[in-house]
Amino acid sequence: MLGKLKEVAMGKAMAKLETVLGPEVKNHVDTLKSLKPADVQDDEKFTSVFIKPTVISLKASTGGAITLAEKAGIKVEEKLVKGFLHIRDELIQVEGEKVKLDPDFASKAAPTLMAAFK
Repeated sequence: MLGKLKEVAMGKAMAKLETVLGPEVKNHVDTLKSLKPADVQDDEKFTSVFIKPTVISLKASTGGAITLAEKAGIKVEEKLVKGFLHIRDELIQVEGEKVKLDPDFASKAAPTLMAAFK
């Protein structure tokens, strides 16, 4: 019985996260475009200049969805870090001295991020 309740709570938390994270990721596109190639290519640097500030921003702007998910047992911050690294690997290209986003970044970002939660 308890396992079923936890499963339902996690499902609701995931649905709420997906609803709020998609638009929030799009709000950080300008930050991604402004990064230097060296910032994108190095995991530690990318985490410090983009992921950590973005996670803080997301926590502040998601209206409790992250807290709800964490109470349901989802390690949100860990999953967000993994998800943003996945976004970087899949949707961001470094060409010379420029950082370019996938032409379909807006539609692919949220599903790519949420893949880390599965």
